Amino acid sequence: MNAAHPTSFSFSFRGFARRGGITDVHSDGWGLAFYECRGLRTFHDSASASESVVARMVEEYPVKTVNMLAHIRYATAGEVCLENVHPFQREMWGIIWCFAHNGDVPLFKSKLKTAHAWIGDVPGERM
Repeated sequence: MNAAHPTSFSFSFRGFARRGGITDVHSDGWGLAFYECRGLRTFHDSASASESVVARMVEEYPVKTVNMLAHIRYATAGEVCLENVHPFQREMWGIIWCFAHNGDVPLFKSKLKTAHAWIGDVPGERM
């Protein structure tokens, strides 16, 4: 979600969470990231979004933001566990970046020389 002015994401998040196991098959975890000034606040759970206690808490979280990224996971690579849930986040060049993707990222070879330690075992984290 991107908005010109700080906006509550609670209504949109409720519909999103239903897709994580009730109205769709993406039930292998979920994650949410949003920026507050230069900081990044994140919530992740390996439970389906539709059954997650953390998701219920986020629905009631009283915050407004201009940038929010959410992802529900359908595991095609890597095990179903917290460290494989998107969005991923990394600090690079003094900026906290977050990203998520859909689908597999087969045989991805990064050309960046990095000292980052990979946390999960899904190829997309190495992008």
